[in-house]
Amino acid sequence: MAGAADMTWEYRRTEQFDVVRRAWSSGHGVLLSGPAGIGKTALARHFATSIGRRPLWIIATPGMVQTPLAAVASVVETERLGDTAATVETLRARVRSGEIVVVEGAEYLDPSSEAVIARLFTSVACAGLLTARDAAGPVLGRALGAAGVVEVAMTPLELNTVAEMVEHRVDGRLSVDDAVRLHRTTAGNPFLLIACVDSAFDGGSLTVEDGVIALDGAFGGSPDLLDLGADRLERANDAERELIDLLSLCEPLPRAVVDHLGLADGISDAEGGLVLPLDDAVVPGHLIYTAIRRATMGLLERRVRASRLADAMNAVDGGPIGRVHRARLCLDYTMPISAGDLAESAALAFMMGDFPMAERCARAAVTAGGGLGALLQLARAQSGMGRSALAHQTLDGVDPDSLDADELGGYAISAALTFLVGDGDHSGAVTVLDKFEPRLESAAALSSFAAVRALAHVNAGAQAAALRWSRRAQALAAGAPLWTSLGEYVEAESLRRSGEVRRPVHLASDALVQAGQLGSVLATGARRTIVQALLADGDVGTAAAVADKLLEATLLHHVPRAIACATRAAVDIARGQHEPALRLCAESLQSLGEYDRTGLGRGVAMLVALVCAETGDVDGARRAVEQSTRGTVAADGWGGINPRLAAAFTAVAEGELIAPSAVLRDIAQTCIRAEQWTDAVAVLHCAVRWGDVEAARMLTEAAATCEGRTVEVQRRHASALAASDAEGLVLVSGQFADLGFIPSAVDALGQAVVAHRSAGRAGLADTLLTCLSALQGRCGPLDTPALRAALGPAGLTRRESEVTWLLASGESVQQIADRLSVRAPTVRALAARARAKSTVTGH
Repeated sequence: MAGAADMTWEYRRTEQFDVVRRAWSSGHGVLLSGPAGIGKTALARHFATSIGRRPLWIIATPGMVQTPLAAVASVVETERLGDTAATVETLRARVRSGEIVVVEGAEYLDPSSEAVIARLFTSVACAGLLTARDAAGPVLGRALGAAGVVEVAMTPLELNTVAEMVEHRVDGRLSVDDAVRLHRTTAGNPFLLIACVDSAFDGGSLTVEDGVIALDGAFGGSPDLLDLGADRLERANDAERELIDLLSLCEPLPRAVVDHLGLADGISDAEGGLVLPLDDAVVPGHLIYTAIRRATMGLLERRVRASRLADAMNAVDGGPIGRVHRARLCLDYTMPISAGDLAESAALAFMMGDFPMAERCARAAVTAGGGLGALLQLARAQSGMGRSALAHQTLDGVDPDSLDADELGGYAISAALTFLVGDGDHSGAVTVLDKFEPRLESAAALSSFAAVRALAHVNAGAQAAALRWSRRAQALAAGAPLWTSLGEYVEAESLRRSGEVRRPVHLASDALVQAGQLGSVLATGARRTIVQALLADGDVGTAAAVADKLLEATLLHHVPRAIACATRAAVDIARGQHEPALRLCAESLQSLGEYDRTGLGRGVAMLVALVCAETGDVDGARRAVEQSTRGTVAADGWGGINPRLAAAFTAVAEGELIAPSAVLRDIAQTCIRAEQWTDAVAVLHCAVRWGDVEAARMLTEAAATCEGRTVEVQRRHASALAASDAEGLVLVSGQFADLGFIPSAVDALGQAVVAHRSAGRAGLADTLLTCLSALQGRCGPLDTPALRAALGPAGLTRRESEVTWLLASGESVQQIADRLSVRAPTVRALAARARAKSTVTGH
């Protein structure tokens, strides 16, 4: 493979580029703002090239601020510098001759240069672009405002963009783990990303084998970044230095521990601080600081720091994070810790989603004589990791008849979770709870049973029961915040599935506040509910931000990690970003492993099949169908819809329309019977995108029970399709595009093309084809039924389209007849009619 110097970095600022282009097309100059290295200069250069203009660079630096006209001196003849009007006219002439002014570092312009640039931008439309790290000076700021200059904030790169840039750079597939590491190390700054990856590649800590990119565990950034980090550490005060040392052992650190150690002076709110506050904890200002200390701290020094930190965590209540950290430090450095503390840490690690740590603490607790509590925590950890057989074996060693009421409650919850999480057997979990609930006495135990019942019912699609038990858990849970939060989360998810948007976001946010203290399993579910509600309300940008925050959580293992990846994938699918969606789905399935019995794997495989249906990947869709059924518990009714959806999506990828549409209508009826209105509308809208008028009528009725801008646009789409309203379909396409749902926008516009042709308006249809091509360019490759119909012969029926596509895929007449349950002569007749129409329309 070529060295880093021989490779190119693909430009990835499409969204900001589009904003600049629109502003420029409207006659406005542009101010690009953001921190150093964020890509302002690259965007300015890229835009100038795109419009065929040569950049006229005016570069200001901090050292020039006190020198009159220092910034413009390099582009204006010396004899004109004393005459401001002549200087401005010189710049105007160069703009008229085809150059574009690019002012680099506008905040550092000296007052005289600032006045020149102000007059230039107020007297010439589209004079150029400016870049600034901070606000421009008052004179220039007022002038830019008067000239209508548009400010474009250069935000950090999204996680997916980081992954795509690296994959394009080194030609391989990057895991989500390594993408998160790079995103955190560089803070989404493209300059730092390029430096880190190039250095890692040349230094051998980034390698590619069999198309997979591997980032060495010792990766710490580029030499330049390491030098910057080392320089900052040299200037650290004593408190900052010790905090970074402690954070290199445990991250994040509870604020209570920091205060107990007397290190609060090491925390800074300012940009560039070594240690930053984060809620009730502190984190390093940049990962490079802790990477440097881990590489340079000796074993003896590390043990001393670990002992001091463990003692502090034992002396104060550092919350769940602090207690789990203390257990890990004690196990890592063979420091004494009681069996009870280990069992408690196992329980906390389980709630935080760190199932391997939960199992490690629980095993150590069992070995140390932790008794029943340790055994129950071990079983929960084993079920969380998908090892239900081991969990059942662990529980078999407990005689429930010998337990008192409190012990029995803990045993029953562990057994129910083993059925629910380890086996995916919702009814088995409820049966366990039914068996032992009569022996319970305390409100806390009863609330725990109610919360786990609610979770089992919502996962089984029994919404009414889920709502009833979730509210009971909240009513009974005085002094038990875990069960209150779980009850709130289940209520939020049940309401979301019933078609609501606002209450689910509010309730899930409340649950998230408590979950932040209790761990990431519950936080993962709450954030997932928020993302899905935001998507239903058409807020794709915020949904992506929440999903990214979920992905970047530090304690994500097994089920939480799988949910996080699948949640972000759902956002990417909505936007038509299929490659990152498939990567995330693969990571999700890998996190679940071969032991998954939760049903999550079926859902993720269904998402893969959906992507394959939208992109025409038949083989990928078939693999997804196999994956959606392999190793999972068969389920009827609502619980079994994902394998059926995957099969329907695969049939569409293969070329069918009518039968898979009927399957989706039947699935929607199943959802409606379970009062899962949101899922019903989503399923029906897939069929609407396939041109199914009957599904459109069903969706119009179902959407009446739902909130959200997305659902409203889907309802309008269904109405326009049912009425063959071409103009209505065009309007709907624009609304989908505005919300960010590009594949839906493409399909609606494709259906508008077909509607215009059917009405004899060929000219309008041809005009829309140009718009359709531009719209396709805003997402990944698409090969949907609506798109194929728009680009194919006019006037084909859905059955004729099926036959045409299946023949094109290589199937024989008899194979098609068998597939569609018709006779071979019927297939030949349909093919002949399709060919005749194709000849007439010239396709």
